[in-house]
Amino acid sequence: MHYWIPGFLFVQILLILFLAYFFLILPGSNHFKLTYQGNSPWNYLGLGSYLVLSLSVFYFPEFLYAPYIIAEREAKLKIPNYELSAEKLVEIETKLDLYLEEYKPFLKSTFSLAQLSATLDIPVHHFNYYFRKTQQSNFLEQRMRWRIRHAKELIDAGKDKIITLEAIGLESGFQSRTTFFVNFKELVGESPSAYAERKNSN
Repeated sequence: MHYWIPGFLFVQILLILFLAYFFLILPGSNHFKLTYQGNSPWNYLGLGSYLVLSLSVFYFPEFLYAPYIIAEREAKLKIPNYELSAEKLVEIETKLDLYLEEYKPFLKSTFSLAQLSATLDIPVHHFNYYFRKTQQSNFLEQRMRWRIRHAKELIDAGKDKIITLEAIGLESGFQSRTTFFVNFKELVGESPSAYAERKNSN
């Protein structure tokens, strides 16, 4: 996403290794009898503090790029200057709902906004406006919601007793088990396995 971050982390690791060598290893093997002595609690404390500070970006990366993500999301959800009439939005919604219900194109992993636009003969920018205006999202988020809804329907129907949850995810259009589980938990609030177990216990 932001290519300077891996470079920053790489430089931090090199600097940590250099400091560890200079402060901890070199003083113990000082053949030149330098007056500097490295074995002191302050050296360990300073190096440890810098290590914690530097490695914290691995566990809390939002410190570095959360503002960029927020700005990008706001830009994606920003409604363009032009407007579509309420009648046009209803027309798009009607066509879209009928198409999704009849053909379920989102079950194909390659389903894209360009394909949707070509099939329904509705410009891409009209779809972008529709999703932002009525759903406060974009096509990718909506496609994920359609797939999760389909997966939930399969689980509700007891399909998880016949095939694995991973197979349900693939059948719903997801390309991998990880993507399915992560998106399912993000949207539903619990993992597919927890959802299936709760449904089966009712």
